Amino acid sequence: SDWLEGVICINVGGTLFKTGGSTLQKSPFFAALLRHRAEGTMNSTMSEGVLFIDRSPKLFDHVLAFLRSGLAFASSDMEKALLREEFSFFGLDPEAIQPAPGSQTQEAVIGVRWKHIDMYDSDKAIILVSIHAPEAVLAEMQESLGTPQHMEDFQWKRSGPMLYAEIMKLSDTTYMDVPRLMALPLSFLWRLDFRESGR
Repeated sequence: SDWLEGVICINVGGTLFKTGGSTLQKSPFFAALLRHRAEGTMNSTMSEGVLFIDRSPKLFDHVLAFLRSGLAFASSDMEKALLREEFSFFGLDPEAIQPAPGSQTQEAVIGVRWKHIDMYDSDKAIILVSIHAPEAVLAEMQESLGTPQHMEDFQWKRSGPMLYAEIMKLSDTTYMDVPRLMALPLSFLWRLDFRESGR
């Protein structure tokens, strides 16, 4: 068909991409859309005459690269998880995603959870700070955070792939302890060249 041989412009999340119809045809998702286009039965996915796909344009760069070359690389576990979702959406094999060559990217995730409990005579607050990181990083952090100069009214403990500290007080001022709980692991991660992502 003519539309398979020509250049097709698509709008993915507000970003325009141009590629060949034969390239898009490799994706079952696009194969179906292009078939509807050829049959003249496509309308809801068109915006000003351009195919519109409500997905991440940043991730679609990887999808399109895979359709062109058969190769897909992720530079981190987080990116790999996001790409697997995109590949599934477009009808592609998520197992085709590989670690980027020479990639040394590692991720550490610091989470904070708290619970406020109303009691008859006073209130109780519980705060849990958890760290998920590669095994080698957790082992080194546990050794560092467990030294005497870091022992205050809480302790860092290990549970599987997580390091955590819990603080419990009969006071609503416990929330002010969160920065203090996070300061030590953050300073340790910065020494290992981890950088905050804002997530």
